[in-house]
Amino acid sequence: MQRGGSFQKQDAGLDTGTLITIYGTFRAFSDQSLLGLDITRGEPTQTCGPLGCNPIRYPAGASYTYRFVDANTLLLRFANCTPDQ
Repeated sequence: MQRGGSFQKQDAGLDTGTLITIYGTFRAFSDQSLLGLDITRGEPTQTCGPLGCNPIRYPAGASYTYRFVDANTLLLRFANCTPDQ
Protein backbone atom coordinates (compact mmCIF):
# COMPACT_ATOMS: atom_id res chain seq x y z
CA MET A 1 0.00 0.00 0.00
CA GLN A 2 1.40 3.36 -1.02
CA ARG A 3 0.77 6.78 0.47
CA GLY A 4 -0.86 8.04 -2.76
CA GLY A 5 -3.66 5.45 -2.57
CA SER A 6 -2.28 2.70 -4.82
CA PHE A 7 -1.69 -0.92 -3.83
CA GLN A 8 -0.12 -4.13 -5.06
CA LYS A 9 -1.27 -7.47 -3.62
CA GLN A 10 0.38 -10.80 -4.29
CA ASP A 11 -1.03 -14.27 -3.60
CA ALA A 12 -0.08 -17.81 -4.53
CA GLY A 13 -2.70 -19.68 -6.53
CA LEU A 14 -4.27 -22.53 -4.58
CA ASP A 15 -4.07 -25.07 -7.38
CA THR A 16 -0.55 -24.55 -8.77
CA GLY A 17 1.15 -22.10 -6.42
CA THR A 18 1.55 -19.65 -9.31
CA LEU A 19 2.06 -16.10 -8.07
CA ILE A 20 -0.85 -13.77 -8.83
CA THR A 21 -0.43 -10.01 -8.49
CA ILE A 22 -3.24 -7.47 -8.57
CA TYR A 23 -2.83 -3.69 -8.79
CA GLY A 24 -5.19 -0.83 -8.12
CA THR A 25 -6.26 1.85 -5.70
CA PHE A 26 -7.62 1.65 -2.18
CA ARG A 27 -9.99 3.65 0.00
CA ALA A 28 -10.18 3.44 3.78
CA PHE A 29 -13.43 4.11 5.62
CA SER A 30 -12.21 4.55 9.20
CA ASP A 31 -15.71 4.97 10.67
CA GLN A 32 -16.54 1.41 9.52
CA SER A 33 -13.01 -0.10 9.69
CA LEU A 34 -13.50 -0.99 6.03
CA LEU A 35 -10.88 -1.02 3.27
CA GLY A 36 -12.11 -0.94 -0.34
CA LEU A 37 -9.83 -2.14 -3.14
CA ASP A 38 -10.50 -1.09 -6.74
CA ILE A 39 -8.63 -3.50 -9.00
CA THR A 40 -7.25 -1.99 -12.21
CA ARG A 41 -5.21 -4.93 -13.55
CA GLY A 42 -3.75 -8.28 -12.65
CA GLU A 43 -0.88 -10.56 -13.66
CA PRO A 44 -0.71 -13.05 -15.18
CA THR A 45 -3.18 -11.95 -17.82
CA GLN A 46 -3.91 -15.44 -19.16
CA THR A 47 -3.77 -19.08 -18.22
CA CYS A 48 -2.62 -21.72 -20.67
CA GLY A 49 -3.20 -25.44 -20.78
CA PRO A 50 -3.33 -28.31 -23.26
CA LEU A 51 -6.41 -26.80 -24.98
CA GLY A 52 -4.91 -23.33 -25.43
CA CYS A 53 -4.88 -20.06 -23.53
CA ASN A 54 -7.71 -18.13 -21.91
CA PRO A 55 -7.77 -14.62 -20.40
CA ILE A 56 -7.97 -14.27 -16.63
CA ARG A 57 -10.79 -11.98 -15.53
CA TYR A 58 -10.03 -10.33 -12.21
CA PRO A 59 -12.85 -8.91 -10.08
CA ALA A 60 -13.45 -5.15 -10.18
CA GLY A 61 -12.77 -4.86 -6.46
CA ALA A 62 -12.85 -6.33 -2.98
CA SER A 63 -13.63 -5.16 0.55
CA TYR A 64 -11.82 -6.01 3.77
CA THR A 65 -12.42 -5.13 7.39
CA TYR A 66 -9.25 -3.99 9.09
CA ARG A 67 -7.65 -3.30 12.41
CA PHE A 68 -4.17 -2.42 13.56
CA VAL A 69 -2.74 -5.14 15.80
CA ASP A 70 0.32 -3.05 16.68
CA ALA A 71 2.45 -0.30 15.14
CA ASN A 72 3.75 -2.66 12.42
CA THR A 73 0.84 -5.02 11.78
CA LEU A 74 -2.39 -4.48 9.85
CA LEU A 75 -4.92 -7.34 10.08
CA LEU A 76 -7.26 -7.68 7.07
CA ARG A 77 -10.30 -9.95 6.84
CA PHE A 78 -12.22 -10.45 3.59
CA ALA A 79 -15.52 -8.67 4.25
CA ASN A 80 -17.65 -11.44 2.68
CA CYS A 81 -16.46 -14.02 5.23
CA THR A 82 -18.13 -14.68 8.55
CA PRO A 83 -16.08 -13.69 11.62
CA ASP A 84 -14.78 -17.22 12.30
CA GLN A 85 -13.43 -17.77 8.76
